[in-house]
Order: sequence, then C-alpha cells, then structure tokens
Amino acid sequence: MSEADEPIDRRMVARDQAGVARGRGWRPSPLGWWFLAITAFDALILLIASGVRSSGNDAAGNGMANAFQAAFVEAGAFLVGILALLFLILRHRGIRIALTVLLVLVSLMLPMLLS
Repeated sequence: MSEADEPIDRRMVARDQAGVARGRGWRPSPLGWWFLAITAFDALILLIASGVRSSGNDAAGNGMANAFQAAFVEAGAFLVGILALLFLILRHRGIRIALTVLLVLVSLMLPMLLS
C-alpha cells in the first residue's frame, strides 16, 4: 500500500457497505401521509370548483361572478401550493403540525367555492 492510499487517520477503515441497500427505503411519516391526503382533497375541491360556472339572467353579473370564482380558485390553489412547499422545506415537527392544521382550516373553507 502506497503512502497516497493510506487513510489520514489509521483508525479510519473501510466499512462493509453491503447492508446499506437492504433497508426498507425512505418512508414518509404519518404526518406526511395526512398532509398528502389533505392536499389531494384540496386539489380535488379546486378542480371541481374551477368547473362551476354561474348562469342567470344578467350577462354582466354572470361575467363578474365567474371572474370572482376564478380568482378565488387561483388564490386557493396558490395558498395550498405555498403550504405544501413550506411543509416540504421545513423539517421541524411543530411547524409541520401547524402547517397541517392550517391546511385543514383551508380545506374547510374551500367547499364554499362550490356554493
């Protein structure tokens, strides 16, 4: 063994890496699964709400109602997206619980878009 191949510290020896790939792999936490389920529910509500159109007698009123409907759907989608992005970026459990609770509150308000 040449001097270049020797470890800097003689206590550093190569370990057997065969056991590294044997694990079950990455699994999200139960909180992550809940957040994913609530986000999927919100996406479904937003998808349904984006197809709802107002129909009545007044053309100008229908146009304004459809514009407000589209604006609220976009704002809801933006809010859900920001919460999901923060959930993915931040690793602190307390913050993730707060984000999940906030997403549940948003989920309770989103069905109002369908009315």
